[in-house]
Amino acid sequence: MGRLYNVPTADFVQKTLNAELLEGVTAAATLNNVTNIPNLPGVMIIDRVTANNVETPDKVEVVPYTATSGSTATSLTRGAAGTSDQDHAVGAIVEFGPDILWAQAILDAMANLVDTATGLPLYTTNIMKPTAPYVAVGSDATGDMYFRGVGGTLSRLELGTSGQVLTANASLPYWGTLPAGDSRSWIDFADDTDIYLNFASGKKFKGTIVPSGVRNFHATNASVGDVAMLRIGYASTASIAINIFSTNSSVSWTDATVPTWTRTVGKADTFGFVVLATLPRFDGFTVGQGNGI
Repeated sequence: MGRLYNVPTADFVQKTLNAELLEGVTAAATLNNVTNIPNLPGVMIIDRVTANNVETPDKVEVVPYTATSGSTATSLTRGAAGTSDQDHAVGAIVEFGPDILWAQAILDAMANLVDTATGLPLYTTNIMKPTAPYVAVGSDATGDMYFRGVGGTLSRLELGTSGQVLTANASLPYWGTLPAGDSRSWIDFADDTDIYLNFASGKKFKGTIVPSGVRNFHATNASVGDVAMLRIGYASTASIAINIFSTNSSVSWTDATVPTWTRTVGKADTFGFVVLATLPRFDGFTVGQGNGI
């Protein structure tokens, strides 16, 4: 954005040059005084008129400056606003008032804040859009979240669907589903004579058996420290043998008592296991019996 120019602290401020200002000089212009001229960037108009108030269009020059020091205006820009850089004699009239350069600077600054055609604020380009991090709201909704995105901006993450969990890849968060091996997911087993529970796929297993013969539950890929649950539902009251982890493994049940299976249609038994050693060897616990499927 361009520089804004300040105005005097009084109306119709007029000074004179106290020293000759030659063409090309940019360091400073010496005035008779700087009363009512703030020590800030401004614009002075030299030789627009003579001391007798006669216009001198061939001599006029618009000169922006950055500050005042003593009785001088410093860091000059010569020949601005379409005027000519030229010599000015001692006593030349110097005016400080609104001019095209001063007014255009205000318009240029405002153009960074509002649409000059509609007067509405601008948010998507130029300076009204803050530097990172910033919140790009716009079309947000209840439940949305914000996170630091690429380049330091705050990015919006829309609310996920029912049952999704907040997870992440190597760089950004997203809504996803639980992986197959996540301990929070139930894994359904299919009824069969031999039922294999793969601990590498998960740690919570459930299913319904229709006993027509013995049912053997086998643990595969069980590692020391694993904690698992097994929920067995019944679709028959048949008095059949149910063997849990008895092949190539062992279970130490609470009080060394193997559970008595409910075997009631529409009911389920739930058991918990902790892998203690590689056989594997389990501690077994009765979590609940006779619960509804």
